[in-house]
Amino acid sequence: MAKPIINDRKLLRMVDQGKTQVQAAEFFGVSKQAIHKRLKELRGKTTRIVATKKLQATIEHKFDAIEQLININKKTLELLDQAEANPEFALRCIGEVRNQLKLASDIYGQMYSVQVVNDFMTTVTDILKEVDQDVFKEFQRRFNNERSLQSAIRIA
Repeated sequence: MAKPIINDRKLLRMVDQGKTQVQAAEFFGVSKQAIHKRLKELRGKTTRIVATKKLQATIEHKFDAIEQLININKKTLELLDQAEANPEFALRCIGEVRNQLKLASDIYGQMYSVQVVNDFMTTVTDILKEVDQDVFKEFQRRFNNERSLQSAIRIA
């Protein structure tokens, strides 16, 4: 396999320093399109890695819903005590608490769905690896080439 002409570290350093893609292309002796394509690949990898790490950290974080509800209830009672003189303010506070609870519920639901999909994909890939390595490789190739799924999930 031929050694790549474009050094990824140097390319990223040049871009961080404000150099244009044309300047990078001239430096490496390649076309502007080659620089653009390589940057797109590098940024895509970085984005997927960062997103995957953040998602995994979020999934692994243990949410204590009961404790959060107790804290919300305490704050609501404090606000209600302060708002007795102003019923309109009390209603706005309660409405905000309601909105925050709905948002928390939506987030927990989405995180649970992502975890279920992740667990399912892990199970499927483990089974395919055990049953037939060639079938797994073909599945992996097709899945990773599927454009609609490419930005969200990659099978290693």
